Amino acid sequence: MSALDERVAIVTGANSGIGHATALRFAEEGAAVIAFGCTHFEFDEYLDPFSGNDFKGNQAPFTPEFTFNISAQYEHKNGFFAWVQYNALGDIYFDEANTTRYRQSDYGLLNARFGYQRDWFSVVLFGRNLTDTDYYTNKIIDLDAGVPGEPQTFGFKTSINF
Repeated sequence: MSALDERVAIVTGANSGIGHATALRFAEEGAAVIAFGCTHFEFDEYLDPFSGNDFKGNQAPFTPEFTFNISAQYEHKNGFFAWVQYNALGDIYFDEANTTRYRQSDYGLLNARFGYQRDWFSVVLFGRNLTDTDYYTNKIIDLDAGVPGEPQTFGFKTSINF
């Protein structure tokens, strides 16, 4: 039993760096974690050297407006456990002009794991993107195409430790 079992941790600045690592570690140690990060990253000055367009004040591309994560894990002393997580990301633009066509609107992903674990083995059923949310991780302007995010996925995992 970990010192963080049955504890709640609230972590700010969890969109990157130490805050992100802290939120992940606390969750691994059994804490229910509420994590939030706000990324206010916009161009102070940016004049496109090719087009001459001024993008001052625009949101930087590939940077979500915000990130939010909440997760909880329950472990019973007999070895059964359950874990649920919700991740949300704010609007993401994929170009400097912040074109609506190359924007991914905010979205959220629900993930879960249920299983049984002992010192030497574990059996886990998992689901990712349980609400089957459609989203893009990248939009490629020159090709007018995009890279879709992970679809709804279910799986089974077992491991044996020697």
